[in-house]
Amino acid sequence: MAADPRTVADLRKAGILSSQSMVAAIDAYMYNLTAGPYRYASGNSPDVPAIVASAISPKEIASWLRP
Repeated sequence: MAADPRTVADLRKAGILSSQSMVAAIDAYMYNLTAGPYRYASGNSPDVPAIVASAISPKEIASWLRP
């Protein structure tokens, strides 16, 4: 029996998570940086802040936000 998917790539390969649903999770995070975990119908909850922080610095994100 295969192990449970552990990364976003694993979830996508397994057909559990679509590109569009990941974009929706990131959009929700960018709209409200203090929002709690984004949960998918599958029950998975990727750590969106960690995913975004691994690619973009928090200062850069803050510079995009409007007052």
